[in-house]
Amino acid sequence: SGDGRRGNTVGFALTVLQRRLASSPEAIYQSLLRRRGRLEGRIAEERQAVRASRLGLSGRQERLSRLLAADGSDSAVVDPDAYDELDESEQAEVDAEVVDAATAAVTIAELEAEVGTLRQLEGLAFRLRSEGTDTKWAQLSRTLSDAPEMHSASGERRKLIVFTEHRDTLNYLVDRLRTFLGTDEEVVFISGGTGRDERRRIQHRFMQDPDVLVLVATDAAGEGINLQQAHLVVNYDLPWNPNRIEQRFGRVHRIGQTEVCHMWNLVADETREAQVYVRLLEKIEQMRETFDGQVSAVLGEVLSGRELRGLLLEAIRYGDRPEVRRRLDEVIDADVPARVAAAITDPVLASEVIGYSDLDRIRRDMDEAALRRIQPHYVRAFFEAAFGELGGAMREVEPGRFQIRRVPLSVRQHSRTVAAQGAPALLERYTRVTFDKDLTEGTGVPDADLLAPGHPLLDAVVDLTLENHRDQIRRGAVLVDDADAGTAPRVMVMLEHEVADSRPSAKAPHTVVSRRFEFAEIPEAGEPTASSHARYLDYRPASESEAAAVAHLVEQQRSAGASAEMLGMDHAINVSAPEHLASVRARTVSRVERTREAVYRRLTKEINYWDNRAAQLQLDVEAGRVPKMNADTARRRADEYAFRLKTRLAALERERTVSALPPRVVGGAFVVPAGLLAELLPSGSGAAEQVVGDELSKRETERRAIAAVLAAEHAAGWDAVDLNDERSNHPGFDIRSSQTAGAVTSYRYLEVKGRVTGATTVTVSRNEILTSLNEPDRWILALVEVVPDGGENVRYLPGPLDVSSKDNLFEVTSVNFNWTSLWARGREPSDFTQPTPERSA
Repeated sequence: SGDGRRGNTVGFALTVLQRRLASSPEAIYQSLLRRRGRLEGRIAEERQAVRASRLGLSGRQERLSRLLAADGSDSAVVDPDAYDELDESEQAEVDAEVVDAATAAVTIAELEAEVGTLRQLEGLAFRLRSEGTDTKWAQLSRTLSDAPEMHSASGERRKLIVFTEHRDTLNYLVDRLRTFLGTDEEVVFISGGTGRDERRRIQHRFMQDPDVLVLVATDAAGEGINLQQAHLVVNYDLPWNPNRIEQRFGRVHRIGQTEVCHMWNLVADETREAQVYVRLLEKIEQMRETFDGQVSAVLGEVLSGRELRGLLLEAIRYGDRPEVRRRLDEVIDADVPARVAAAITDPVLASEVIGYSDLDRIRRDMDEAALRRIQPHYVRAFFEAAFGELGGAMREVEPGRFQIRRVPLSVRQHSRTVAAQGAPALLERYTRVTFDKDLTEGTGVPDADLLAPGHPLLDAVVDLTLENHRDQIRRGAVLVDDADAGTAPRVMVMLEHEVADSRPSAKAPHTVVSRRFEFAEIPEAGEPTASSHARYLDYRPASESEAAAVAHLVEQQRSAGASAEMLGMDHAINVSAPEHLASVRARTVSRVERTREAVYRRLTKEINYWDNRAAQLQLDVEAGRVPKMNADTARRRADEYAFRLKTRLAALERERTVSALPPRVVGGAFVVPAGLLAELLPSGSGAAEQVVGDELSKRETERRAIAAVLAAEHAAGWDAVDLNDERSNHPGFDIRSSQTAGAVTSYRYLEVKGRVTGATTVTVSRNEILTSLNEPDRWILALVEVVPDGGENVRYLPGPLDVSSKDNLFEVTSVNFNWTSLWARGREPSDFTQPTPERSA
């Protein structure tokens, strides 16, 4: 009925006001102020006869009825599932409208009397606010001053995140913290009303600016943001859902966090809310000691949001009754320990166990990815050149750490365009950046942003550089392969292909979920060969004389360029793109099926519950009983869950439906082997001397060297595989060896260099050096002395090659080393029978 629903609305409104009273004097004052203003507005409307017919539920309040669940006991609550799915702004709107609707008045005179009472309460709240005797703030300020965790060993204040539930309290805390710390610049804030671009900018400031010490935030800051620059968290208000406490702590307590994380929970003493929360936190603390700190990982399993909300509401409504208080304590004391123990020890939590075969495959894939990692000096060399061309500059302030005083406007404008598609926004300046992850932190210096793929500044510079030079990339280049003593030139085509699902994005009816680049090399005769490895890194730009010598060949190729491009496209369409699609589809289908099963199970359970509840309520009505809930409300809730199920399953189906987009040619190059240049250029030009010895004898030397190392690996108990079958897909080493002990398989990677007795130098390509730097503990340079009359001598030289004397490895394609010096440092293969220690997961 209308009266029953109005009573339930009043009950929920009182709960909202009680929570704001417990939050801060500012929150309750602003709430009362807004409520009085709204009621005065309603009186004015009534006097104008706009709403003369009734003062009960208004049209706008009617839409709130779907969120209100009457239970017949004047203790209505917001439907937890529906309410929790609202964002912060929507929840604030619901709270405000429910508080506005919460009145028992049915006449203008009664409304005016209520406004008079509100004026008195407003005056009390104003005096409380003005006196500044806020015990929660006093406790926070003492913690800021006295807690040893708040300061580093050198006495500097550490960064801190303060979470609150209410925007009024957020504004209140920002003002008080700025006064406490002495400057406005030291405190920043994020709320539900903060736009995405501004939110990312504030996050960057908090992470980068050493003067920004405190971030005050509502739970909007918990939405996918990594804030592990800090490791201290204060919950100024405790949420009514334990999972949100986990989410808040997860902003700082993440993989990669190097500091011990601390969290303080504040709750207003002598409030009904505190009765429940203090008891709950005390019990959790006892369990934390019992289970050695594991409780934080299962906090959401202790009590669901619905259960905790129910306890808190009961405490607020009836907490003055001794029997209710005893029962609430008994529920917490009985349920919490059992649920914590079950959540930690229940094997269900460990059901997602990876099989040994999958684990071995994943480890191998991770190792392969590590081998392809771009070294910091490559990123730095590119960034310095490209950033300078765009008008930017950076200054080295500590070894390997730089300051960027101004990001060029063109870069920031480009970033804002990309940010609309979900990329983070750029800062105007950066206190510290680095290209080496080991240098992101230091003692007594600001933390540095890691400029690596994925960082918005590097991504913006890459995008702008590609835009500015796209025509040059498409025109192509002439490159020289000094390692190829043959005479057949080839064309290298740069291809890009994408896999997308059926979810619409801002600019397309699909969403790209995976993108790959590959480099297809097309010989004069034969099939194209492709590689994800950037082959051009092993080549060098042709000099003017070399480019002139092959100009006629380049022109011939350009005239037939369409055929080369089509061959590359055909390879991508028929081979590469289908393989890419199959890989993405296998991962996606498996993930979506698991999600679909969980969603279907949960929502079907809710649908069945509310269908059965509606049927039972209808039977009660037909039997003449007064049910606790209207049957229509239960049916509506079942329909809502059914709609959510249908919508969610449709979204998952769109996510599951993946397809390959048409591949694109984004660039190309004409690759000239050194052997061809030796024929075309006159003797003494410099190119001919790079091709040494007869090609047939060189290949025989390489074959014998590989065979000798394979034999040495097998003799040492390793399973060795030759990876030289596809030259264009060379991974940066010649042999992959594996050794299995129990359930663990270890890998190592050998680059083989065979030289005929009497050789003085050995050449190592940039790609091979890069691989040695990426896997210093697993990479081995295998030196093989090939005796012309028969026999081979093998020595191993582990670890990366010393290239520290090279000014810029990015500018060279290979490095020559002294064979005698390397051979003297090498050791017998029998010294390397044991695997290197596995890296920790």
